[in-house]
Amino acid sequence: MPHDVKMPPTTTDSAEPDHAPAFLSAMSAPHDPPPESIPGPLKAVEVLDPEFNDDFIVESDEMDIVPQIIISGYYGFDNLGDELILEVLLSQLSQYQCDITVLSQNPKQTTQRYGVDAVHRLNVFKILDLMGQAQLFISGGGGLFQDVTGAGSVAYYGGLIGMARMMQLPVMVWNQGVGPLKHWYSRALTGIAFKMTQGITVRDEESADLLGKLIKRRVPVTADPVWLLELPPPAIPLEDGGRWIIGISLRNWPSLTDVQLAYLARFFSRLTQGSAKNVHFLLLSFQPTDDNPVLNRFKRYLQRENFENFEVVENREIPMQIQRCHVLFGMRFHSLVLGLLAKIPVLGLAYDPKVWHLIHSLGLQGIDVGKFEELNIERVRDYFYNYLNPELDLFKQRAQDSIRAIEAFL
Repeated sequence: MPHDVKMPPTTTDSAEPDHAPAFLSAMSAPHDPPPESIPGPLKAVEVLDPEFNDDFIVESDEMDIVPQIIISGYYGFDNLGDELILEVLLSQLSQYQCDITVLSQNPKQTTQRYGVDAVHRLNVFKILDLMGQAQLFISGGGGLFQDVTGAGSVAYYGGLIGMARMMQLPVMVWNQGVGPLKHWYSRALTGIAFKMTQGITVRDEESADLLGKLIKRRVPVTADPVWLLELPPPAIPLEDGGRWIIGISLRNWPSLTDVQLAYLARFFSRLTQGSAKNVHFLLLSFQPTDDNPVLNRFKRYLQRENFENFEVVENREIPMQIQRCHVLFGMRFHSLVLGLLAKIPVLGLAYDPKVWHLIHSLGLQGIDVGKFEELNIERVRDYFYNYLNPELDLFKQRAQDSIRAIEAFL
């Protein structure tokens, strides 16, 4: 299998699984944390640009006002991963006295869901007015500076940073995953935008390496804020009538063709040893407009393999429902994060470097989307048989560090 990763190291703390299908016998126990850890809590001085001069920042104590913060990201698009980032960020910022406005594709929904002010992300005049009154502009989190989906993302988010600096508003690039940046102009725009900021944190080492080449300095590595999410109670008992529950996260992607979906369905038929009637698939739709079409196509291929039990779980229901799974095959980055938080054995279906970054950092296993014909039944069975829940404390510490980094501006 390409990009194959070493199996998690065994420890003396192994334990029998709480729930596992007979054909996988997945084990559940923590293994040692990855060696490439960041020692100690992140300090504010590590986040700030060394040339940052804060003389122009209005001190809220002196002016007897509440700091106003503008948050920009991929919000209001009904993408669960990004909405969870915003949910955690707002929850963590609630400990500070500040007024928050979110730039959203759907301001009404954002206000109703989180109880904060929101304006449309393309309302330039309103955004400029807000920037003239605010004390901090947060760009992030998530993978905003990438050109896989087109150069528009880099231009938009970079443009907002430029507008904020034009209004002499301090900018914090917060917890972003940077890249891929395939085109020279995307790299140039990203470098220009990040050089204008007063503080930066990124969520993985690969993003820090890329930025180091673009802005010629090392930036702090934290972790995705969703590691701080507290999962709600499971929707229903885990046994679910004795069926084996397999979670699947897929999204629309050029290399995820019908041929690949057929390979994946055939793989599950062989993996479950013909026990189709005893298998229940949770098809996880993180962004329904993007994910539902491919999940419905995949469902048809599963039916050709005589599987009968399916359930599409959309968006905000996923954190509850995902806990029913015995194993999870995740293409969406945050499907793997939620699975790991729920202590479910996971295997990555990697379509983007950020997925490989995650599974490599935890010693897990994955396969490239577009190469499902190379899935090896025995290797996957062995992987799940020897699966040990990774230690997540380092990721949670780094995620908490990213919240503390904002304190430098408050």
